Amino acid sequence: KDFFTQEANLLVILPPEPLPSQEEITTPAYLEKLALLGNLLFVAYEKDSFIFIDLIDLHFRQEILSMVRKKEDGAKTVELVKERMRKILALEPAIKIVFPREENGQFFLLTLDPQGKRESTLASADFGPIENLTMSPDGQLLAFTVNQGYRKAIYLFQMRDRTFQLLSPWEWRDTSPSFVEKDQKIVFVSERNTKKGIFTMNLDGSNQSLLLEKENPVDAPSFSRDGQRFVYCELTGGKWQLKIKNLLSQKEETLDFPGNVFQPVFTFDGQKIVFVGETDGKYDLYTYSVFEGNITRLTVDNFPKAHPAPSPDGRWIAFRGQKEGNNWDIFVLDLHRKNLMYRLTSSLSREGDPVFTPYPIYY
Repeated sequence: KDFFTQEANLLVILPPEPLPSQEEITTPAYLEKLALLGNLLFVAYEKDSFIFIDLIDLHFRQEILSMVRKKEDGAKTVELVKERMRKILALEPAIKIVFPREENGQFFLLTLDPQGKRESTLASADFGPIENLTMSPDGQLLAFTVNQGYRKAIYLFQMRDRTFQLLSPWEWRDTSPSFVEKDQKIVFVSERNTKKGIFTMNLDGSNQSLLLEKENPVDAPSFSRDGQRFVYCELTGGKWQLKIKNLLSQKEETLDFPGNVFQPVFTFDGQKIVFVGETDGKYDLYTYSVFEGNITRLTVDNFPKAHPAPSPDGRWIAFRGQKEGNNWDIFVLDLHRKNLMYRLTSSLSREGDPVFTPYPIYY
């Protein structure tokens, strides 16, 4: 306790009584309860002849530190824990960009600061490519499409235990997942026998059902966080158009844009829609104000762009871009600095669709 309060200068709060068992303390329900009280959970306990130490980020239910040491090495363990904790706490938690990377036939999920620093690997996979990456509003889950050409399926990635789960059967062509915060569901695009359009399913992949049937191809469904509005793209007359549906009034409108509209997504406050607009082969980022009804062009450089992702604080928009050759990299637009653009990656690897974490994290 002295280390946390005096050296680390942190406020220490003891868990409410009665204290749970060691097995109960790391359950999702109890961690959710503790997240209302603080940001980090430090757990240390003895079992048999060993000492177990864990430091958990309560927002992401993610272990930042995990150690097991022999009980007789207690004094050395205390000093080692302090040393590790100093390094961890020296890193101020920050909002991160999560993105996939394909390199030499391997596929990775990584995190990166908006300034292009502190790149870290979350997980690797032997399947891919990984597309349409999206993160749940609580930061616990990533959903994405695995594209194997003639086959496409949706996977889930658990941030806490870093495991993958197949959500949709390979016999369908499921793509473009997005989380629906209000209903705790995933919305996605699919073609299933005679049915094609936009579907929903539970977070575990169950109860897959048709939400909106369409004759034309559709893409990129997205809900506002309050669940009041729903957007998607529809290919009509050879042109990808943005459809905006008010779920309260059930009225649907088509955005008046001169070219194609791709990958619309709501800002965290729900007041704007960010999208990629293409006219005459030139791609740029735009926003559409939901309440004022005006379109604002954010970039004027015209190179191919895809999958814009606004940050929760409204400062950044991350996207992947193809500035030269056939290589895609991660870029960010700083809206607080007159839309200055920064290139965050420049490797020969192929970076995929980025997304921001909803909360600051340590790794």
